[in-house]
Amino acid sequence: MFTTRREVADRRSRMRLFKHTANVTLDLLKKFGWDIIDHPPYSPDVAPSSHMFLALKKHLGGKTFESDAEVQKEVNTWLREADGES
Repeated sequence: MFTTRREVADRRSRMRLFKHTANVTLDLLKKFGWDIIDHPPYSPDVAPSSHMFLALKKHLGGKTFESDAEVQKEVNTWLREADGES
């Protein structure tokens, strides 16, 4: 796996950096009041929202919008319909 002490030290340094980055990200999520959604235990590399975004991408495909507000309205409408609210 590792052949030198330098490689081990480099790996430990990278791991500390990743941990620091993750903590900064978690702090920002808490600050923004955003919910953190865990990956399902049966599929740790796919977030639960992945399939939703593919469907949204398909829904929005080929459409043009004049403003951010129009995009937000369309996405909100799609989300309500997907949730069964209409």
